[in-house]
Amino acid sequence: MTTRDVLACLVLAWGLKLSEGVLAADAVEGSDAFASRPLLGADAFATGDLRAATSEPGEPSLPGYARGQTLWWRWVAPADGRARVAVSTNGFTPMVVLLRGQELAALQPAASNTVVLQSLCFGERISVRPAVTLDVEAGEELALVADWTEALPGGEPGTGGGGPFVLGISFASPPANDDLAGAESLSGLALTARARLSA
Repeated sequence: MTTRDVLACLVLAWGLKLSEGVLAADAVEGSDAFASRPLLGADAFATGDLRAATSEPGEPSLPGYARGQTLWWRWVAPADGRARVAVSTNGFTPMVVLLRGQELAALQPAASNTVVLQSLCFGERISVRPAVTLDVEAGEELALVADWTEALPGGEPGTGGGGPFVLGISFASPPANDDLAGAESLSGLALTARARLSA
């Protein structure tokens, strides 16, 4: 399966709206160092491999028993709207966290595909979703980090865990009538409703 095939799966399965030009472009490789994290476009995709990734002093604590094998990117919102990040792999789902801030020591988690569940019978459990969304403001810069967790199956034994993955990000502006103040009037429509009630 090629990178393009994986991206097509991301688009179909998780609703990323990536243009044909973006799909044909080169993927942006993640950086093991926060300071040299590459900038992603508004609609872009990235690749990474967590097997050789490391952590650095001052990295924020991530939810869900993060291993500390991190890869970094940065992203800037082109306008007010919503960012959607989806991830695809073969055999494991990396943790993806969106953080606000530009300094490593001051980063604040804003959204994550990782959910920590509490159960009376089974204790704490981890669930990782394939996609995450976040409402953003124009010009806001986010740090994106991918990590691997030992609390979930997957990864390659003897390699430090994790493995290769593809990450896609897309941006969507809200429609003009998204707020009540921008509501559109409807007129000239004849509506008929039929219902059947039975016991």
